[in-house]
Amino acid sequence: MALSGVDLTIGDREFVAVLGKSGSGKSTLLRVLAGLDTLDSGIVEWSGSESATRSHTGVVFQQPLLMPWLTVLENVEFGQRFASQRDRIDGNRARDLLSRFGLDALAQRRPAQLSGGQAQRVAIIRAAAVAPRLLLLDEPFSALDPAVRGDLRGWLAELADELGMTVVLVTHDVEEALELADRIVLLGDNGTIRGQWCLESADRVDPVLRSAIFDSYRDPVGERS
Repeated sequence: MALSGVDLTIGDREFVAVLGKSGSGKSTLLRVLAGLDTLDSGIVEWSGSESATRSHTGVVFQQPLLMPWLTVLENVEFGQRFASQRDRIDGNRARDLLSRFGLDALAQRRPAQLSGGQAQRVAIIRAAAVAPRLLLLDEPFSALDPAVRGDLRGWLAELADELGMTVVLVTHDVEEALELADRIVLLGDNGTIRGQWCLESADRVDPVLRSAIFDSYRDPVGERS
């Protein structure tokens, strides 16, 4: 899906949810930010050194993509094998993260021994273990059942806050965006930004704002914001 006229600034430690239906270009936007896709026109600018910033980016996809021959701990430690990341990773960081976020009991298990929710938590911890400046999440909970998704949302919010990371979450779930994000960016069917909402704690339960966001998401033609 092509993007059109997307002008977006993401602040340090901000949690941005990119909301949109299938085909709106939200995953394309994430892949561009990750350096996995290139733009035909336009630019992506980073504060500081662009090359350094790109190496400080962690990405989590819809599937955990854990390496089945490694234990959970070894999967989380895997980022230390790359020269561009070794200077930012303490040797005990992987084990400390697993312990801090309630996964230390899984450290010696193989991916085949994990539930879907456990595997996705490990994938997020693996991305966080390389101390990213920017964490990119492409619908990481979409394959999980609703109860597990609810638990993981709270867990992710805690992790992002404690580790002080900037997060961009791609989702088609309005409730997920409302629960997690400091700002919601809605992409329309033509790859343009159709609306943006900055959220404070009280806004998440404000019926008027919630209705406006839900209506804008449902209506592919209207220009509510």
